[in-house]
Amino acid sequence: MGAFFPELKKLGPVSEAEGETLRSLNRACTDLRGEWEPARALAFGLMAKIELLKDCTALDHQIAVHEAYHAACAYERQISASTWRYASVAAVLGVMVTDRLAAGRPPLSSEAVRAVAGEEPTLAAAAPGRRRPARPAADRGRQLPRRRAAPDPGPGRRRRVRVCRGRAEHGGAPDRGGGCRLTEVSPEGTEPFWIDVLEPVLALAEWLQTEITRWVRHRGRTQPS
Repeated sequence: MGAFFPELKKLGPVSEAEGETLRSLNRACTDLRGEWEPARALAFGLMAKIELLKDCTALDHQIAVHEAYHAACAYERQISASTWRYASVAAVLGVMVTDRLAAGRPPLSSEAVRAVAGEEPTLAAAAPGRRRPARPAADRGRQLPRRRAAPDPGPGRRRRVRVCRGRAEHGGAPDRGGGCRLTEVSPEGTEPFWIDVLEPVLALAEWLQTEITRWVRHRGRTQPS
């Protein structure tokens, strides 16, 4: 993700507060993804070993692998929770900046940026599946760089978002469905609610930052020197 975001001096219509926060979130998501993916692979690998050891008579071996598996699962849950928090914040802030650029609105205030960055968003705010914003009126008729639609999470992932909302409702969420914060309503000892939507939200955050970069580069080419 990190390679897609431009240097601050080239951000043009993106404010310093927006740019610094988006870049910081971008790097956080990159590093956390780098921790989460091998942690997930390790937990899955140890789970497969447990299955293979079901008929094993070496009790100490079984106990050792189970201990390793539980330790790996605990770390995977912790690192995926951190990854979800930063990825969901990056997605929400990316949507806000992209939408205000498309509408020609002024930059978000430093206070507004800090408020978004300081709290995990609700599932409804962070859920993937948005399409690209409308082209600004001032740019209609110009030859803009080709834009792609936001990555569609696909029917399977869209279904998992709906299932996640339903599970959150039945898990005692303070608000109904998409109004909950997933790390607040995921009971210990169960698969965390955010796990099915973490990958598509990471992809959405990356796509939005790529779109902002394209916007900045295009505006830099069209502005008089």
